[in-house]
Amino acid sequence: MKWMIFVVMAALPGQGDWDDIYIFQNPTFDTYEQCREHVLDPENIPHISRHIMSEYGIRLIHDLRCVTEDQVRTHIFRETRT
Repeated sequence: MKWMIFVVMAALPGQGDWDDIYIFQNPTFDTYEQCREHVLDPENIPHISRHIMSEYGIRLIHDLRCVTEDQVRTHIFRETRT
């Protein structure tokens, strides 16, 4: 089971009505602990932020989690059904 970084960005005024999500497919991690260490490492935080900004512009990060691929599939399936 692989772990990935899952980011939810809040919609800001003028940016639409929906929150956006981003799933880092690289890197992936073998354990939750490895993922958590990567996300909390002060050296990695600027890289994560820059990548999100390059994809979405300036956005507020509402949530950032380490999740399994199965959890991502469940979330996406649930969101597409509503």
